[in-house]
Amino acid sequence: MYNPFNKNISEIEYEDLKKLTENDVSEGWVMEYKGSFPKNKKIANSIASFANSLGGWYIIGIEENENESKPSEIIGFDLEDNKKPTDKITNIIKDNIDPIPYFETKLVEIPKNKFVLVVQVFEGHDAPYISNGSIYLRIGETSKLLAIDNRYQFDKLIDKKQSFQKNINSFMDNTFFFDEYYTQPYLEFYVYLNNPEEVLFEDFYSEEFFENLKENFNSNVKLTDELELSASINFDNVYGSVDSYILRHVYDNDPMQTGLTLELFKEGHLKLIFPFNVYDNLSLNREYESLIYYDSFVSEYGDLKIIDLAESIFAFQTILTQYKRLLEKFNCNHELIFKYKFNNFDSITPFMNSDEYMGFINENKLPINLKTSINIPNRGYSKCQFKDFNPLTFAIKIIEATGLPRHLIDVISEGYATYINIRSNK
Repeated sequence: MYNPFNKNISEIEYEDLKKLTENDVSEGWVMEYKGSFPKNKKIANSIASFANSLGGWYIIGIEENENESKPSEIIGFDLEDNKKPTDKITNIIKDNIDPIPYFETKLVEIPKNKFVLVVQVFEGHDAPYISNGSIYLRIGETSKLLAIDNRYQFDKLIDKKQSFQKNINSFMDNTFFFDEYYTQPYLEFYVYLNNPEEVLFEDFYSEEFFENLKENFNSNVKLTDELELSASINFDNVYGSVDSYILRHVYDNDPMQTGLTLELFKEGHLKLIFPFNVYDNLSLNREYESLIYYDSFVSEYGDLKIIDLAESIFAFQTILTQYKRLLEKFNCNHELIFKYKFNNFDSITPFMNSDEYMGFINENKLPINLKTSINIPNRGYSKCQFKDFNPLTFAIKIIEATGLPRHLIDVISEGYATYINIRSNK
């Protein structure tokens, strides 16, 4: 999108704002100036119009020459009169626009202890963005209400949304090869970064990035603030693909067998193949000191495939934390679109080393999964903002696929805390 500053919004300073007046950067399709804060609804209408069009810059604290639509003076505003202006803009957008468009803000200090608020609004893929019950488009210097009978413009917005959804679905349908004899239960996990600038890793093809990528996914990452616990899931096989890198955990495994595999794209997208370790009651007993109380439940069943929930959540959380660390390094602040696809899950039964879980199966018997595949969500995909990306929360989703009711989340948390404490003391 058009950028009058030729730099990231986080780098904008007073000298950059002065260039707007010096170079007569006029209001128009992608620029709007306001000397002070207008009414909330007017702000929302302008922001939505940019998102429905080509994106743009909404700047508060610069007066415009109404006769020429050019910036005339950088006057700024006082923080005493406009407390927490970035929070104010965020709340206006959240309260008035649906869906919420992607935007970034920067509060720039100017002389005389005043400030200018710069809002960068990106062209939205999830159009139409509806502000106060109506659709607005950017037409020249103004935000115009889309006429109810303007079918052409409305269809263009819908086409933009459908094209975006098609790209996501195509990304999430294109997975890795599994032969017909592959029976191990595994998870396909997809993250599509809604990055309006498309490329997140600018130096993606450089040797430096390749080495940084290996280091990121082969070095310890801290998992919890409460305990001094760090971990890593190492990938010893790393190579390039088409606009992506593939990282595999091979070691002593058959290199021809699809195992733990991660694919990272230049846009920041992620595909993860996550196989689950499968136990029977005997092999599980070798992992824990005493599971006599569990034996009585599994002994009456035949070929159960037992998944250690704590072990699985721990490994999945570690990988996502490594992924998050890499995105943070490149200042990612984008929306995440994600989906889980569990495969070969028939006859799966979960295990959690806690007395509370044993009490549950004593009363209700073992939860045995009868479905071969499970998608979360069942249709479409889920979304979250990057600031809300919590790898542990994402990892705990595994419990839904293994058959445990959601009300047992406290039981799972207690069992997982026990597992974490054991790991931290090793």
